[in-house]
Amino acid sequence: EALLGQFKRYSSLEKAGKYVEALPFAQKALALSEQELGEGHKTTSILLYNVADLYRRLGKYRAAKPLFERSLANWERLHGKNDPSLERYLVRLGYVSRFAADYQSAEHYYKRFQKLVESYDPPKPEKISTALNNLAGLYRELGRYHDAEPLYLKAIELTKSNLPKQRKSLAI
Repeated sequence: EALLGQFKRYSSLEKAGKYVEALPFAQKALALSEQELGEGHKTTSILLYNVADLYRRLGKYRAAKPLFERSLANWERLHGKNDPSLERYLVRLGYVSRFAADYQSAEHYYKRFQKLVESYDPPKPEKISTALNNLAGLYRELGRYHDAEPLYLKAIELTKSNLPKQRKSLAI
């Protein structure tokens, strides 16, 4: 019951955009979940993600990253390494790694996201395009223009080729 109470307080504040005020309640809910349910429980994984995401929203990328990583590891144990729900973990980890200036990790997570979405059957071009744009943006930021350009071009081509017929004029 204490866990649920802490979660409700966190959730209410988070929805109101009061991230600083929400953080202690999310942290307490996480601690209670770890104590009552264990590190590998689905609820604990979700709370790890929630606390990490609060840190991300507050611009505390170095604090967010290890929590996202723990959450990802738990989620992979629960759902496997190819589960589509891993998308959000990989994208967030790429993002926080990038903004924490851990470019090697950012590239790793963006490439994992790309590999995951490219494995979907049937293909989801909009997700592949997002993955390509994420990686290209990182390369552009690092001055690796020769690596970024083909990714951007492929993303553009995917987007153009998957526009509805009535929207093809947008691709010009």
